[in-house]
Amino acid sequence: MFKRRMKQEQIEEALDEIRKLYDHLIASHGKSPSLKDSFNERYYDAIRMRMDLPGFFRNENDAVKAMEADVLKEQQAKIDKEDSQAKNQVKKKDTAQKVWEENLKRIEKYPDYFFHDDANHDIVKLLGAMRSYESKHWQELAILFRASGTGRQMDTRMALELKWREFCEPAEDGLPSRIIKYRNLLSHYPREPKEVEWEERQILYDAARFLGALSDFIREFLLNERLEISTLEKLKVKKDELDSILADFRLYDLAKLSGRKYL
Repeated sequence: MFKRRMKQEQIEEALDEIRKLYDHLIASHGKSPSLKDSFNERYYDAIRMRMDLPGFFRNENDAVKAMEADVLKEQQAKIDKEDSQAKNQVKKKDTAQKVWEENLKRIEKYPDYFFHDDANHDIVKLLGAMRSYESKHWQELAILFRASGTGRQMDTRMALELKWREFCEPAEDGLPSRIIKYRNLLSHYPREPKEVEWEERQILYDAARFLGALSDFIREFLLNERLEISTLEKLKVKKDELDSILADFRLYDLAKLSGRKYL
């Protein structure tokens, strides 16, 4: 097409082909119409300057095709990136689903503490676990704490007993006081999802800090050489069961997320 000497119809044909390439670039790839206008200006300058038209058209043809190739390359890179992100997202989702299912299996062995149809499953199970632990161990622990604790440990013991009552001792409507606000939020219509979610997090954070502190407190007694071996063995059983609850509900992690380690 771009012969050394070009007739007028050949010039028109070359112009038409290059302009169509720009039209395609503009319409299909969203490029600015100013690209075509700039080409027209360069063509008129080439006429005025008596440039080699076959060479001019050849260079312009190569330039617009290279421009489209670059656009296609960018689009393919974007598609590849989106595909990669989508695959990673699916992988992350699958991993998260697997972790969630594994966590669910670990806590299913604990009894439910039912107080509302829409209550968070982890909270229902955690309260059930705490009440079960209370029925088996709390009274004996409280007696031991009071009988064998040092003066330095008194404040911690009193704080732990207060927290235990908040989570396990029936108060209004037979519910522990720590759960009443949450139950009321769930029962209120229209419900405020953000407030409900915030209160759920706070309950889990409080439980994590409390049970973590209780585990540490029992550990202090395990180091007490004055206690009888039989008492130490019982304490070890109680601590192991408590630590299982902490692990099964990932409460050590929650305690760290809450910003405070324990009480």
